[in-house]
Formats: sequence, structure tokens, C-alpha cells
Amino acid sequence: MSGYEQSLKELEDALGEDINLSLLENQVQQLASQDGAHPPMSSLHKAVGSARHDLRQRALEIGARVYGEKPRELTRQLKRLWRAW
Repeated sequence: MSGYEQSLKELEDALGEDINLSLLENQVQQLASQDGAHPPMSSLHKAVGSARHDLRQRALEIGARVYGEKPRELTRQLKRLWRAW
């Protein structure tokens, strides 16, 4: 179970970091527009976009590993692990 739990934690972390980067980028853009300044945002947008792409790819890989089993097999596996625990 600990391996399964660790994978779910990694998935949660990747998705959470993706959301945090999105919120950060939006906040920076809003603050820049409120100040009336229009600093070049392309570098920030490019860096955040690249990082978010990597995080989503990681999340997809983890999700495929965690949820790749058919529901019936996953249920059997969880029952076996529960009994062993």
C-alpha cells in the first residue's frame, strides 16, 4: 500500500504545483496591469508554460501507472493488500 500511497502523493504534488504556477502567473499579470506597467511577460509565460507542461506530463505518467489497472483488478489488489496489512 505504501507504494500506491506514494504514487498518489506524487500525483497530488504534480497537479498542485501545476495549479500553483497557473495562479502565480495570473496574479503577476493582474498586478502588472494594475500598476499601469506592461512589462514583457513573454519570458514568464514561456517559463511557466514549460514547467506546467512538464508537470502535466509527469501527472499523466503517474496517473497511467496508478489507474492503469482495470477496476476489478484494482479492487482485488486493494483487498489483498488490505488483508496483508
